[in-house]
Amino acid sequence: MGITIAAILIASFVAFYIVFIEVFTVIFRATGLTKSKAKYQTISLFTNCGFTTSESEVITSSPIRRRIALIVMIVGHIFSVLIVSIVISAFGEIGTEMKTEDYISIIIILGVFALAILIFLLPFVNKPISNWLEKMVLRHIARKEKTNTITILDSYGKSSIAQVIINVVPESMNDKPLFDMNLRSYSINLLLIKRKNKVIDVDRDTMIQKGDVLVAFGPLQNIKDLFRSHGKVEDTAEKTLENKYNEITLIDNYGKDAMVEVFVNALPEFLSGKPLIDSGLKAKYSINVMMVRKDDKPIPITKDTVIEIHDTIVLFGPYQNIKDVFIKLSQE
Repeated sequence: MGITIAAILIASFVAFYIVFIEVFTVIFRATGLTKSKAKYQTISLFTNCGFTTSESEVITSSPIRRRIALIVMIVGHIFSVLIVSIVISAFGEIGTEMKTEDYISIIIILGVFALAILIFLLPFVNKPISNWLEKMVLRHIARKEKTNTITILDSYGKSSIAQVIINVVPESMNDKPLFDMNLRSYSINLLLIKRKNKVIDVDRDTMIQKGDVLVAFGPLQNIKDLFRSHGKVEDTAEKTLENKYNEITLIDNYGKDAMVEVFVNALPEFLSGKPLIDSGLKAKYSINVMMVRKDDKPIPITKDTVIEIHDTIVLFGPYQNIKDVFIKLSQE
């Protein structure tokens, strides 16, 4: 392999690396990750290093993110093998006699690629491409899940700025003006509504429509509770009845502790039919029940609350304990 061709290939691989990272950062963001987490996890997966952090649970806890991660890991492995072989081959050519034209060619090649990468990374070039790609990914996810898509734009403790794409208007919002929705009772502030790619004026009489893009600020779990509505409740219910395993979604982690949402399809024996005060969930496993939703409606939590099949619960405590209780023990 000639040194000029090797230089072209190496420059191409560097350009591919940068573009690939940018593209899959956008794809992970479309699944609800913040930009910093999305980029870190993409680089970790692609380079096969750093993915052992506890933050990686946000990937492994989501089926969609796991599928995306699998693609990144496979491409990353192929990329590593190819780039190493090309670099070795290129260095093998250095010992041969090189002409002035070869040096000039290499400088021009590297200069062109560097310029192309810089142009790609410029905000006015990168942003439209990222926005277009994110829309494509969100449409694909929405079509598969038949649910409103929530993307975390930034996080502030338990609260977040989130973008919500309305694919299905929740029943509680259907044909209702904002004034009657009482979003403040959920501690949610609606920052803007984009309709047909234009930001509209929002007042008390504004109604949310299918296709709207909302930006809201408030507790992330409340935003999910309010906006995550399925298009076909009957289909979802049937699928849930067939599922014998709990669906666990990691909301956020704090060292060994985590905030987790669990859709209950199976209960361990010590929880079945027992009120929380008698269950030992907190005393034995240090797991706190933060919220219980029955029939998609939050209920007040008391010492006599009983967790039942098909409830959605939000828990906080040692992540391993939560997995032991709601994955291991519920399957025994």
